[in-house]
Amino acid sequence: MKFSKIVICFSCFISHTVLSAPQPSSSQHSPNFTDEYCEKSKATDCQPSYMSTVSQVKENSWDLALLSKDVDNIKSDVYSQLQTIEKILNDFSSKIAHQNSKSTENAEGLSELALYTTDEIALLSSKLSLQNTAHLKQTKQIGNQLQALHKNIYRLDKKMNAGFASQAALSGLFQPDANNTVNFTASVGGYHTQVALAVGMGYRFSKNVSTRAGIAVNPNSRLTYNTAINFAW
Repeated sequence: MKFSKIVICFSCFISHTVLSAPQPSSSQHSPNFTDEYCEKSKATDCQPSYMSTVSQVKENSWDLALLSKDVDNIKSDVYSQLQTIEKILNDFSSKIAHQNSKSTENAEGLSELALYTTDEIALLSSKLSLQNTAHLKQTKQIGNQLQALHKNIYRLDKKMNAGFASQAALSGLFQPDANNTVNFTASVGGYHTQVALAVGMGYRFSKNVSTRAGIAVNPNSRLTYNTAINFAW
């Protein structure tokens, strides 16, 4: 609509310019100029004065018609150019609006992605914190269990050493000989860092039958004992 108004204003301007163009004055173009020329020159092809005026009017009308046609052509070209410009502007406006819409959608997508990424990072951080806490608890528990196992192994090692020492002490007790009926014996045994004390007694029932019993003690082990019977011929 605004371009149509521009075309109308331009047409009015052209028409006003053409109509307001200066006309030849009577002093410059006298209607009797042809008659005077014909009288002085006595030319045979001179026409009456009214015929010259009619020809001049026809020529002016023809010029005005050509000028009007040129003006119409100019208006048509201007209108066509304005329509082309309007179409180009509309296309650019549509493209700009489309790009703005795409930019808005991209900005919204980036904003949603940033929010999602922030939430995921916060969730992963929370999970990692919980896992680290759980791992620290498990590591502490494993450390305590290893420490307790080490202590148990150390105590077991001491008990084993004490047991070996007790066995060594029991094996040192004497068996009653054939000349005596009863005997009392004591022995000391050791293994690694442990020491044990053993005491025992033997009794001979006859020349061919005898028995013996003994016990061993150690501070780091329970009471150890043994007994045996012997038959000989």
